[in-house]
Amino acid sequence: MIVEGPGLRPLRPAAGREDIDLFVDLLCGARPILLKEVLDGIEKRVIIRSLWMAGGNRKQAAGILGIKYTTLHEKLKRHGIRAEKPPTPFAF
Repeated sequence: MIVEGPGLRPLRPAAGREDIDLFVDLLCGARPILLKEVLDGIEKRVIIRSLWMAGGNRKQAAGILGIKYTTLHEKLKRHGIRAEKPPTPFAF
């Protein structure tokens, strides 16, 4: 299972409420567009997707992303993402 932050809630590759709120704010002009914030959000989603594709295997996820394992580890730490071993298909 791929989890995030202090609450350790499961993450899915789909867009979350934060993404929708940011999108609405940007469309309405409620706040300025911060390129760094947008790029960080994209990077985080791509990392989560690669972990999901690799079944939680960080080494494989780094390979999917074309980066070194240590670089992925730094990015996981920066984004507050924890990758745990996914349950087996037979676990209930």
